[in-house]
Amino acid sequence: MSYGDMMTASEQGDRLLSDGIRDYLRALEALDEFRHCVEDEFRQAVQKHCDSLNSSLNLQIAPDAMLPYEAVSTGWAGIGVRIPITVGGCKQHAYYLDWSRGNGRIDVCIVALLELSDRSTAQAVLSALKNTRYRAGPPEFSWEAKRSTVLLWRELKFDSVEQFRRLIEELIGEWCARWRAAGGLQKLLRT
Repeated sequence: MSYGDMMTASEQGDRLLSDGIRDYLRALEALDEFRHCVEDEFRQAVQKHCDSLNSSLNLQIAPDAMLPYEAVSTGWAGIGVRIPITVGGCKQHAYYLDWSRGNGRIDVCIVALLELSDRSTAQAVLSALKNTRYRAGPPEFSWEAKRSTVLLWRELKFDSVEQFRRLIEELIGEWCARWRAAGGLQKLLRT
């Protein structure tokens, strides 16, 4: 039994309020530093693979076009980098760390995302990506379409920073291989 379990709800609320008054700004600063660290990891990986991303997607994306990606909603958050795209109804693609709450636990994933103009385009692009002759990637990777986005993601069972970096590399490698096999983004948007 923890110390918190022995306190009444009122005592727990008082303790949280007391700690929050004292430490709120430090907590925000720590979260801001963490966000920058995560963005830097994704930025470095995308810059390293920029040529491969450009050739597999058939785009010309400048490494300096990357912007921070941060999204927060009830039960969900994501931090990483995004690159605006203005080709054939595309809005952006992003690479990020994702947290989502469900079934009483928090899942952490690494994600590659392509945001398109609408749901039907996303479904068509996903179907074309899944039907390429490319050999299926590692079974740990999952493809799906949500709303107007196409996502490639893999759950992160965090062991070390090195493992996190390796999984980012694998994610970008799988993303590029599948797009290359499908003939690139512009080809899929024409079909």
